[in-house]
Amino acid sequence: AFLPIFASEVGLTSSQIGTILTTNVLLTALFQRPFGMIADKRNKLAMIVAGTAISAMSLFLIPFAKNFVELLVVASIMGLGGAISRPAAFAMIVTAGRELGLGSVMGVFNMAMSAGMITAPLISGVIMDAFGLGEVFYAAGTISVVGILIFYLMVKDIAVGNARGMDKIKNNV
Repeated sequence: AFLPIFASEVGLTSSQIGTILTTNVLLTALFQRPFGMIADKRNKLAMIVAGTAISAMSLFLIPFAKNFVELLVVASIMGLGGAISRPAAFAMIVTAGRELGLGSVMGVFNMAMSAGMITAPLISGVIMDAFGLGEVFYAAGTISVVGILIFYLMVKDIAVGNARGMDKIKNNV
């Protein structure tokens, strides 16, 4: 939500901002299928961590981008990060859903996503008011890194097929 504000502050036009946002989503959409096929054959947890790390890195890079091309490249990298992580994440959700109930798992997942969508703009606004616009992206990148570390620690047993890991999830749902 704060990328358009940043882009406007570095002098981009509305059309350029729209192109940047569209490119981000377009690359995510185009590359989810090939990365989903890879996720079917490879370590899903590693793909989630890698994709989220790429997205986090792009968040840290946004304040350094000072023109249309630089922001377009950073947004493209972010889109690829999402394309790497999302299919693997949804595949893990389906796997856990088979054991715990797909509706329950999707409910928890969507609740967590909604919580982020609710709190992120408020927290980002407070950070922007207190510290500046660039710091919003550093905070978002940091939160992404911390979040993926927590996620990794929570699901690493499940990702390697450890039944104890599924028991831990059952006891916490």
